[in-house]
Amino acid sequence: MTPFSLPNSRLLRVDLRGGSVMARAGSMVAYDGQIKFDKAILGGEGVFGALKRRA
Repeated sequence: MTPFSLPNSRLLRVDLRGGSVMARAGSMVAYDGQIKFDKAILGGEGVFGALKRRA
């Protein structure tokens, strides 16, 4: 089975089992499955937010 398929003219389906996909910012429209988000070390709060989390 190829990792890429076109269910219709406006949708590209990618099978991510053991692989990766690069996409332009804003191009992802949906994800079907389980996903977990963790905070990055600096997160979006900059250095001040990182210092607050360490305190």
